[in-house]
Amino acid sequence: MESYRVPGKGPRQRIVRHMGSAPEGPLLEALIRWAERARLQLQEECQPYLFPVEYLAKLIYATRHGKPNDSPLPIPDALKLEEIKRLTVGIHEVFGA
Repeated sequence: MESYRVPGKGPRQRIVRHMGSAPEGPLLEALIRWAERARLQLQEECQPYLFPVEYLAKLIYATRHGKPNDSPLPIPDALKLEEIKRLTVGIHEVFGA
């Protein structure tokens, strides 16, 4: 869903992408995982993630269903990470900090 405003009428919502429907069971679980991955990919277009989208989708699914996530972080050597660009979002943008 996406929210937008219509002047004089207030906020509205529209469907950005319909992911489908499935009956209860393994098909529904697969659809939920697929939809979560698609949602993360859409968000990544606005702001890139540190970890791959597939890893985040599995992590979110496992957390929501109370399953432990035993997979290691997908960073071969975190000590070699370098900051290339820092994005400041929020109140700092308003006040120019």
